[in-house]
Amino acid sequence: MYKVRFLRFPLILLFLYLASSSVFAEPMQTRSIMFILDASGSMNDRMSGTSRMKVALEQMEAFIKTLPAETEMGLVAYGNRIPGCDSARLYSPLKKFGSRDIMAKMPLFFPAGSTPIARTLELVGKHLLTGHPSTEIILISDGIESCDGDPIKEIQKIKRVNPNVKMHVLGLDVLKNEERELQFLASESSGKYFPVKNQKSMEEALTSIWTGKKIEPSYDSNIPDFPEPNQNKIEKQKINPVDPLKDTINSEIPYIRISNIEKVKNQSGEEEFLVWYEYEGNLEASEHTALLLFHPKLGSKATEIPKLRVKQATSIFHTIAVDHNLRSGKGYVRIQVADGQNISVSAELWESNSIPKSVAISDEKFLSDAKSTETFDAIYR
Repeated sequence: MYKVRFLRFPLILLFLYLASSSVFAEPMQTRSIMFILDASGSMNDRMSGTSRMKVALEQMEAFIKTLPAETEMGLVAYGNRIPGCDSARLYSPLKKFGSRDIMAKMPLFFPAGSTPIARTLELVGKHLLTGHPSTEIILISDGIESCDGDPIKEIQKIKRVNPNVKMHVLGLDVLKNEERELQFLASESSGKYFPVKNQKSMEEALTSIWTGKKIEPSYDSNIPDFPEPNQNKIEKQKINPVDPLKDTINSEIPYIRISNIEKVKNQSGEEEFLVWYEYEGNLEASEHTALLLFHPKLGSKATEIPKLRVKQATSIFHTIAVDHNLRSGKGYVRIQVADGQNISVSAELWESNSIPKSVAISDEKFLSDAKSTETFDAIYR
């Protein structure tokens, strides 16, 4: 009797050991994907012999079918015959075995409406606050924000709450000047940008996101590289070894400079300017504002850091302010002016840790010196 009990105890221990080993051998957490689908009107346009929407839906479905059934996924879309800029809807919540729900919704999409990327990201941010700290967002879009929102600010809000969230952007047959903006948006969330021109390139992009397999890039010098936020300045120089502007960078900190000006045409055919800038501030825990000041050529530009912005206000006909939550960074603004020949631009960097104050000012640049990228649009469209 006692002998049987003695043998039973080691067997129980062995069973518990094997059970615990098998449990810990399984992955502790499945991957999580939130799709954002552009269902705006322009997704009706043709790409590679068919509509952009058809390419997007077919490749999404094919990709989803290759994933493990238990993969956590969800779907948000904008447009889809809903007018105005409040068209973002959560069509399938983020959940395990979510593929069946997503594929059931796909036949219901019809491309019509605007492109409210910022409001869509705001909706996604609210959904991700509840227990999904490492979700990968996949934005599939054929254009940029069309509702005057700020997608950069919204993705920064998501990153502050969920630092491990990444957003990858698939740009379907996007205009070259708009491709820059989508690439910048992906870089702000530590994600990647993938240009999509046909079914095969979309398949490769989705596969690369899931497997990490690299796609051989087709380098285009007209699209700037946006390094990861944690890369230091030496690494940035390795990415762009030839930089004709590097000698103009002020080695002192803080600084702000205008790095490039481009003249482009938007989807309506109207001419506008993209003004690119970069900055570095003094304080790690301070919010920064890049203030772009547009002056008539005959006006007097600021030559010293002003104590108050009202100084020399008569020489400024337009200002654009962009808020940043990082000590260093880069960005751009868009402006339409009737006559760029008579307009110059400069930039100021403001810190807002206590009392807002201007801490750096850039050199003046002229819009008339902008490089036109219209020819690139004609080549790639």
